[in-house]
Amino acid sequence: MQPMNIIPFFYRASQSFPADDITITTLVTPNRLPILRKLAERYPGPLSVTLHLPLSASTTPTADLEALHARIDCHHSVAHAAHAAPADRAYPSV
Repeated sequence: MQPMNIIPFFYRASQSFPADDITITTLVTPNRLPILRKLAERYPGPLSVTLHLPLSASTTPTADLEALHARIDCHHSVAHAAHAAPADRAYPSV
């Protein structure tokens, strides 16, 4: 597996949940976003989602994040792991 460029960020919850609620934790790639949307529409509890996005070949990670921020309400966390992106900027083959 090649090194990846990892830039953490998170959504802030807009409401409180009971302490005994179960948080669904998952990871999603762009082709599975419609399923995540259905889950979010149907599940009333908290969700913790890691979104794996390929970097655009023609842009920088910063430009990719700026484009993402323009579409969603998200907040950078303080942590930032700076690893080199794969040369082809693609997901590793499985």
